[in-house]
Amino acid sequence: MRITKKEVMPFIAAGMIWAGVSVVLIASRSGTRTESIAWFAGIWLAALLDLFSIAMALSGAIELVAGRQIGQKSIAATKLMLWGAIKLVCLALLGFIVWKGRSIPVTGLLLGLATLFIVPVTGGLWWLHREKGDAGST
Repeated sequence: MRITKKEVMPFIAAGMIWAGVSVVLIASRSGTRTESIAWFAGIWLAALLDLFSIAMALSGAIELVAGRQIGQKSIAATKLMLWGAIKLVCLALLGFIVWKGRSIPVTGLLLGLATLFIVPVTGGLWWLHREKGDAGST
């Protein structure tokens, strides 16, 4: 099972819109805007990589279960292990940031971590609406 561009675009758009909204929110607050935006950008990127890696790991798991030949299963297992490892690294990085990031501006930290919730929910709703629209037109 391959993840297509049509399936990913709502999530990419949700991530970009969330980044824009977050930068506007950070810029509207007084204080260390530049530092807060920099921390937000780093956490946002780590969160997006985390979300992408779980999508790829799940895709690899489906390929592993559905694979019919030994060669397909070994490739799918390798993909699954790679994306699973990347997912764990992202989670460890985000956990380390939360645990040790006492000097991180709160606005950047909260908006960056909110990416883990906002992007999948918004992108999923957008994707679902698009799928229903495509199903209704056929």
